[in-house]
Amino acid sequence: MTVVIRGHENNKLLIRFPYDAAVSNAVKGISGRYWEGPGLGWTVPDTPASVNCLLESLWATGLFKHPSCKSPRHEAIELLVARCRTRILAAHYSKRTEQAYSKWIEQYLCVYGVPHPGQLAEKTINEFLTNLATKANVSASTQNQALAALLFLYRHVLEVEVGKLGD
Repeated sequence: MTVVIRGHENNKLLIRFPYDAAVSNAVKGISGRYWEGPGLGWTVPDTPASVNCLLESLWATGLFKHPSCKSPRHEAIELLVARCRTRILAAHYSKRTEQAYSKWIEQYLCVYGVPHPGQLAEKTINEFLTNLATKANVSASTQNQALAALLFLYRHVLEVEVGKLGD
């Protein structure tokens, strides 16, 4: 099952998929959804709450839990996040900090992939943090937490020093 989610006009996300009753019901559970018609699909508000609700509803269908859904890239991300968790706990950070950092690190890696040796981190970190502020509308303290998580990843797990980050 392939579900395509992409940006659409007026701060909406467009969702397209071959007809499946479970997926249709998952989308119908989203507040503010709208059927654009055959050939287009559904739109939902592009807000953090709607996106979280959509992803949780899709996950709950059970259609996306098959082991074949894991790509080598996803497995590499899982391994790196596991290494991060180990280092965070070894540094005696709290369980809540470990959970938050792991979430931010995984989100970053899902967007930009596992960094390659010699790859400059500053550009992707800046871009990630900018998107959090401008598209996800997170608070400054949340953005700072994401930054701290990424700095931990680079400094303590990948052992790469991050240069000056832009404003």
